[in-house]
Amino acid sequence: MRKLLKDKPIMNADIFRMYALSRQPETLPAEIATTGQYNYDQLNACFFYPSVNTLMEYRIIVVTLMTAGRLVTGQFPTNHFTHIFIDEGGHAVEPECIVPITGLMDPRDTSRRAQLVIAGDPKQLGPIVRSAIARNVGLPVSLMERMMTDIDMYKSQPYDERYITKLIRNYRSHDSILEIPRRIFYDNQLEACGDSKVLNCMLDWDKFPVMFHSVFETEEREGDSPSWFNRDEIAQIDMYLTALLIKKSGTKLKPSDIGIIAPYKKQRFNVAMTRARALLIVIGNPITLEQDSCWKTTTRLGGKKGKKEQDHLITERMEAEA
Repeated sequence: MRKLLKDKPIMNADIFRMYALSRQPETLPAEIATTGQYNYDQLNACFFYPSVNTLMEYRIIVVTLMTAGRLVTGQFPTNHFTHIFIDEGGHAVEPECIVPITGLMDPRDTSRRAQLVIAGDPKQLGPIVRSAIARNVGLPVSLMERMMTDIDMYKSQPYDERYITKLIRNYRSHDSILEIPRRIFYDNQLEACGDSKVLNCMLDWDKFPVMFHSVFETEEREGDSPSWFNRDEIAQIDMYLTALLIKKSGTKLKPSDIGIIAPYKKQRFNVAMTRARALLIVIGNPITLEQDSCWKTTTRLGGKKGKKEQDHLITERMEAEA
């Protein structure tokens, strides 16, 4: 909704955001709160569900998949909307997607008024499923991924443009950062189309925007904690942060410009690798990481600079900036 309000392709009066009753009003984005186009009763200081007739006055209604169930139980007429868009379809659990699809669309309508569009990336983080029973029956696979795997019209290669539009322009990352995801996941079709001033802003610090720093220290954990940590990895991160924040030439960085990700078992590789915009530094044990084919490709591309060599380079940079 914020995107629609920002770009102003529509009038504010045409769009409505319906929140769940459990939503806390102080958590609303300011851009939405100032419009008043959402289901909050200022007098009684609580959220409420408007009547079906009231909701039908809006051209666009923005809801979560589960809150869409309120439209269904409220007997919202099927095929009222010309389009139903499900965003982040690669991350959504299939039963949640079924709610608006089966409750707000009727395939028996020969007019084909209602069209379904599922947007997302099945190569990124999939559904988060905690139940062992749900995992065993296939719910970690999203509806989007299952359709692209099991149904002929969606899985054919190259994609049939009547059913699938493949977005290949990436506006976030430097072309070299995209090289590995492009090669492994996207058939060498990703194009770096972001602002060159942003994407190239760290080339004065290192000539290549992907670095791999090898560490070989032992992992530890405290007491019965399920979490593990590596003191050497922490030390290297601290050195890189210091070197980046004290740099005086080129782009000046703030702490908020730098993100630190500690990948966990359930996180897919592609998610972690595609967050960086101008500089990607991977710190880890190459022997361990190379057991995974994706990480093996990364260590080979980024160059496995050893601890002493990297420490020397970082020390040189820090002295030069001082």
